Amino acid sequence: MKTNVADRELLELASKASAIALEWDGPPDEWQPLYYEGKTYHYWNPLTNDGDALRLAVLMKREEFRLLWNEFTMKENNA
Repeated sequence: MKTNVADRELLELASKASAIALEWDGPPDEWQPLYYEGKTYHYWNPLTNDGDALRLAVLMKREEFRLLWNEFTMKENNA
């Protein structure tokens, strides 16, 4: 999945809010967000993976996530 600049900014903000140390893999036009846990890197993208989205929501424990997610999915559905 290609990650555009707006998605990257959103993912970086989400990772900071949930204390996930996000890194990027691949060339700039094909960035893949990932984080290191234990001895392994894991791809992380709550914009495309509902498991990652749920874990982010649990970590943040905030209603703002629901509002942000609804806004994002509405934009995606209208695109």
